Amino acid sequence: MLIASLFANGFQFTYEQTLFDRYHIDPLQLVGYEGIFALSTVSVIIVILNYISCSFGIDACAISTDS
Repeated sequence: MLIASLFANGFQFTYEQTLFDRYHIDPLQLVGYEGIFALSTVSVIIVILNYISCSFGIDACAISTDS
């Protein structure tokens, strides 16, 4: 997992540098775009994961539908 995060971080830095070289974007504007992209991505992922049932057992699930 650590190796995957290092690759993702390296890709992000490389892509940001490519954007800075290709387009004239203020750094704070780029941070805003990153925030909007992250918020929309996480919102979609949360909605999708909300409908996946927990299969780790009753004790491991945070929200249980069994009463």
